[in-house]
Amino acid sequence: MKKLLTLLLAGVLLFVSSCKDDDENSISPDEAAALIAAAVGDNSGGAVSYVGTTVDVASNDNQLKSTNTEITLVDSSYTDSGTFTSNTDGVIGDWNYFWSFTHILEYASGIAPIYPVKIKTDFTYNGAVDLPRFSSSHNGSGELSYTELAANAQGSNFVLDSLWLFNGTFVKEATFINKVNQKTITSKTTLNFDDCQVYTDGSKKIKTGFARVTIKGEVPNKGEFEYNATLTFGIPIKGQGVLEINGNIYTFSVESGEIVK
Repeated sequence: MKKLLTLLLAGVLLFVSSCKDDDENSISPDEAAALIAAAVGDNSGGAVSYVGTTVDVASNDNQLKSTNTEITLVDSSYTDSGTFTSNTDGVIGDWNYFWSFTHILEYASGIAPIYPVKIKTDFTYNGAVDLPRFSSSHNGSGELSYTELAANAQGSNFVLDSLWLFNGTFVKEATFINKVNQKTITSKTTLNFDDCQVYTDGSKKIKTGFARVTIKGEVPNKGEFEYNATLTFGIPIKGQGVLEINGNIYTFSVESGEIVK
């Protein structure tokens, strides 16, 4: 619950910190970097959160070792909602969240032994938070494929690898509204992952890899914006990523989804 509230609030806090004076015409590379980092970060409801949950569910499924046909590991949804309270004012706002996801396991065909070779995951999500001064809503989807599942694949002797390779797409669309000055920013961030490695034990975090990023959107009456960026995981140190936009380099925390320098 605490993590869910954190990721719902993250978009609002980002909006407060990234929006400058009303005379700006569009968002700067710095602001675009902050939005992209939030679309990636675990605690900000980004792609890393969905990757980690997918791997956590799929890598612990006994069917990885016990069947030889294509199966659906998980086909489920999760819905939650709640309120924000203040010690002095009582209930001051509310939030809601929905996530629907499917994981399908594919097996090698042909001559035995038959063993799992790919997990495909598809998901959609949406959520919102409404507070006296700010509101935020977001929705999106993802399509990811995990391969190199086995350290040893000999039929029933399938041994799970500690690292899986994954490729795919993650999309996040968001709207932030400052109720004080009526300023709004809308954005759509698309991440295309290329040959990323993710741990199947321990942290379930991305170890290394690369993503191509596009972010576009609008600040009403101020103008549109669009940036292309590249993102590298695991550099310069574990738990961080490097983002490059228009020649500007940013380091961000994969955990928090915040720019660190």
